[in-house]
Amino acid sequence: MPIIDLHTHSDVAALPKGSVIVLGYFDGVHLGHRALFDEAKKLAAERGVPVCVWTFEKSWKDENTANELTANFEKSTLFAECNIDYEIIESFEDLKDIDGATFFEDSIARKHAPSAVVCGFNFTFGKGAACTADDLGKMAESHGIAYRIVPEQRIEGERVSSSRIRRLIKDGCVEEANLLLASPYSITSIIEHGVQIGRKMGIRTINQRLPRGKVQPKNGVYCCSVTLYKNGGENIYGGVCNIGHRPTVNDNQSDVTIETHIFDFDGEIYGKCATVKLYAMLREEIKFDDIDSLRSAIEQDATRAKELLKNIL
Repeated sequence: MPIIDLHTHSDVAALPKGSVIVLGYFDGVHLGHRALFDEAKKLAAERGVPVCVWTFEKSWKDENTANELTANFEKSTLFAECNIDYEIIESFEDLKDIDGATFFEDSIARKHAPSAVVCGFNFTFGKGAACTADDLGKMAESHGIAYRIVPEQRIEGERVSSSRIRRLIKDGCVEEANLLLASPYSITSIIEHGVQIGRKMGIRTINQRLPRGKVQPKNGVYCCSVTLYKNGGENIYGGVCNIGHRPTVNDNQSDVTIETHIFDFDGEIYGKCATVKLYAMLREEIKFDDIDSLRSAIEQDATRAKELLKNIL
């Protein structure tokens, strides 16, 4: 999937004129977003043109205010998995002070010349988010551009939304969150050196930090998979991970790590990148009386995780 990053001055001409453009921020690329993609694909098929996602990047100056389900590169991967043909990325800083009419005229109609645009019912744009999806429809119509406004998607009586999914993840309800995401909640970061408590227990682990801006799951132990990247390829393993400050061996509650025991793996991978995907919370993080009790709990957690992963991996 070609990515046209306008913040880094990619070639706008790379997008074919007459494409169907889907507009939004798409945090999580969840089922509600995928309903927009489905509508766009129908319009594109009628016209024989590609589908393009238009989105934007935020620059988080204060990581404590960030609360994202997906990093920018994760969105791009998910767009490709949804069979989107092109992605356009703009910078929020470049757009935030532009009024809605100017944005549509300059950034959409003139720059990309779409044959149709698609957005969600709650899409807003322009300085101060002053313009709505209905305004987008009126602007598109005035330019002879077809448009579709996709209504909310509901599961179990509640709207599918990024805020709902964030709440579920913070509560440790990753199984329900994953249903709304249509894929497991994932965390990708560099493997760091730890204090090697796991090695001393005979249960080796990898240590990672939550990337800046990502939603932090509730502290606890999770059934997971681990994707390791090497020489342009990837290998996927089952695992069990603890997200939290490891109270049995660490009193610093702000020192949150992702510590994962990978099944059937025994390599040296410090400094490499790995993706941990969460499937189910097994238990909350607790402080054990001693290392032996901790080792026994991890072994039990691993047994449960392996049983769950039989139907997943």
